[in-house]
Amino acid sequence: MQDAITVITEFRDKNRGSKQFNHLSAISEAVPAFGWVCVAPRPIDYMNEMIGAADFYLNRVLKDFKETPGHKEWIQKVKQLFAALKQYVTNNHKKGVTWNPNGGDAKTVAAKIYGSGSAPAAPKAPAAPKAPAAPKAPAAPAVKPAGAGAGAGMPDTGGLFAQLNRGAAVTAGLKKVTDDMKTHKNPSLRESSVVTEDALNKKKTAAKPKPAAAAAAPAVKPPVLVLEGKKMEL
Repeated sequence: MQDAITVITEFRDKNRGSKQFNHLSAISEAVPAFGWVCVAPRPIDYMNEMIGAADFYLNRVLKDFKETPGHKEWIQKVKQLFAALKQYVTNNHKKGVTWNPNGGDAKTVAAKIYGSGSAPAAPKAPAAPKAPAAPKAPAAPAVKPAGAGAGAGMPDTGGLFAQLNRGAAVTAGLKKVTDDMKTHKNPSLRESSVVTEDALNKKKTAAKPKPAAAAAAPAVKPPVLVLEGKKMEL
């Protein structure tokens, strides 16, 4: 309260050149009367002193603006306000505010005086919108067991392993090689397989590519002097 009274007084002092300076002065002198709550045992005497100081400036306003409508009504409203305040203090706190040192909780006491009804609850703030759900991650590709599909594009070896499992029986169908078929026991086979030097030379000659025919040289012709209009062209 004291801070509010100080603000009003400072506002009056900053506007001393205003045409409404007496109006501001009347209010700044009367407002301290609200401090009666801190005065005991006779707060009415204190209020009369503050309101009396305000009457001085209210009378000056009435004198300076008696021909201007609205100012007289304003003075009456100010006097009515502080007269009602004095009447309230006289009827309820003539010797000052009575404080109960053993009083209870203010809300509990107020509920007993004014009823159990409580003030309507403040409206709840709207719930914040839910954040959009995160997109699902793509499903991981199924992992095939080792060896699954590995045989795609590869020859089937099942038959080969089946033959190997037969053991010695796998060679039962092979033809036996006799001594006359072996080169180390039959010299005539070695002679028939000897390659002569003449045969090697023939193969080398056949393998050599023939050189490509040399490109024919362009024919050389003697120069010719021709008359073209007024110029000789070679």
